[in-house]
Amino acid sequence: MSPKLTRVLLVALVAYYGWVLASHGTGFASGADGSGYYNLARLLGQGRSTETLRPVPGIAMESYHPLLFTPLGFAPGHRPGRLVPVYPPGLPAHLALAAPIVGWDGAGVLVNTLAGMAALLLVYHLARRLELPREWALAAVVLFASFPVTFLYFTCLFSDGLATGWCCAAGACALAGRRSAGLAALAGFAFGVAVLVRPSAALLLPALLLALGWRPRALLAFGAGGLPAAVALAGYNLATYGQLLATGYPNLASEFRWAYFPPRVRHFGLWTARFWTPLVLLLWVGVLAGAARRDRRHLQLVAWVVPFVVFYSFYYHSDRFWWYLRFLLPAMPAVLIGALLVARQLQESALRRWGMRRVGRVLVAGLLVGATLWAASSSRHWIRFFRVSRLAAGDVEYPRGVAWMARQVPPDAAVACFQTSGAVYAYSRFPVIRYDILDPARAARLGAELRASRTPVFALLFEVEEPDFRARYGDAFVEHGRSGRSSLWRLRE
Repeated sequence: MSPKLTRVLLVALVAYYGWVLASHGTGFASGADGSGYYNLARLLGQGRSTETLRPVPGIAMESYHPLLFTPLGFAPGHRPGRLVPVYPPGLPAHLALAAPIVGWDGAGVLVNTLAGMAALLLVYHLARRLELPREWALAAVVLFASFPVTFLYFTCLFSDGLATGWCCAAGACALAGRRSAGLAALAGFAFGVAVLVRPSAALLLPALLLALGWRPRALLAFGAGGLPAAVALAGYNLATYGQLLATGYPNLASEFRWAYFPPRVRHFGLWTARFWTPLVLLLWVGVLAGAARRDRRHLQLVAWVVPFVVFYSFYYHSDRFWWYLRFLLPAMPAVLIGALLVARQLQESALRRWGMRRVGRVLVAGLLVGATLWAASSSRHWIRFFRVSRLAAGDVEYPRGVAWMARQVPPDAAVACFQTSGAVYAYSRFPVIRYDILDPARAARLGAELRASRTPVFALLFEVEEPDFRARYGDAFVEHGRSGRSSLWRLRE
C-alpha cells in the first residue's frame, strides 16, 4: 500500500470516527462518575475545588454524619461544611477549558471526540514505531476503533478514554525520545497529564522508561516535562484535601484482595477474547516469549500491559460487568499492537518457509485479512448486542429529570435521592438526602424532624431504584408523578 493511499485512508477513518463519536457522545452530569467530573469542572471554572454542603431546612445537620447529605462524586471534607471531589482533576480541567467554546453540557463531547481521534492517530504512529507495515498499522486502528470499550468510553463522561489518549501520546513520544530531549520532555508532559486524568496511568512508567532506553539525558528531559503536572497535582491536593499525597477515594486500600486475582484475570481474558477473538490471546503467547528472549519491542509491550492487568486483577470492581474492561483501556493499544506484531512475525516466517511464490503470498495475505475481518466483525457484533451506541444517550435523562422535578416542588424542598444526587447538585440548588445510607432508626428520627419543621421532602428516583426504595420506605412516600425514566415521590405528612 502506497504512503499516499495510507494517509488518505487514515485521515478518512479518523474523520469518520470523530463524526460518530460526536454524534453519539454525551457530556451531561449523570451518575457518580459523570456528575463527579461535571461538578468538579464547574468548580474549577470558578477557581475553586471544594463545594459547600447544602443545609436541609429545619435539620440539625451536625447531629448526622455529613455523608448523609453528600451527593455522589463528593466526599465530606476535612473542614466542616465542605465537600471535596472524589475524582481526580485531569478530566474536569479539560472540561473547564472546553466549556467556554461549547458550554458545560457539550464540553465532554468535544473533549472525548478530540481525544478519540487523537488516540487513533497515535495507535497508528505507535504501530509504525514498533515496525509494523502501513497496512498492519491501519488494521490496528480499525480494530481499536471498533472495540466496544473504546467506543463506549469515548462517548460517555468517564476519564478512561481521555487517559488512554494521553497514555498513547506518552508512549509515542517516548519511543521517539531516545535521541531527542524535546520529545522525551513531551513524553514526560503527556505522562503527567495522563496521571492527572487517571492516577493509575502511573502504571505506564516502566514501559516509558524502557522506551527511553534509560539514557540520562532523555530521563532528565522526561522528568522535566512531567514536573509541571506534578506541581499542579501537589498544589491541588493541598488546596482540596489539605495533604500533599491524597485522593478523594475513601478506603481505597480495602478494595484490593489477593483472592480477587484469579476470577478477575479470567474476566479480562474472557471478554478480550470475545471482543477481539481468542487469536489475540494466542498471539500474546508469542509476545511473552519474545520478551523472554529480550526482544526490545516485546519487552516494551509487556511492560505496558502487564502492570495494568496485574494491578486491576486485585481490584474488587474489576469483574462486575463487561464494561469494567475499561480499567485496561490505556493498555489495550499495546495488547492489540503486540498481537499484530507477532502475527507479522509469523507471516515472515511462513513466507521464508514457503518461499516467495505468489501462491504463498496470496495464501498468507488472505489468512491475515480474514483474521482481521473476523476480529472486527466480532467487536461489531458485541457493539450491536449490547447496544453500546445507545448507552451514553440515556444520560440526558438526568438533566431532564431534575428540570422536571424543579417545576413540581417548592423552592424550600429537600430531595431524597441516590443515583440522581450528583445531577441534583449540578442542575439545581436543592439540598440532598442520601436515602441509600439511612438505617431505619436514623430514617425515623430524620423523618420526624422534617415533619416537625414542615420541610417538604421529595424523592427523585430512576426507574431502576424504585424496587429498593419502596422496600426500604414502604408507604412513607406517595407517588407524585413520572416523566421519562424519572419518578417523583413525596414524604407523607
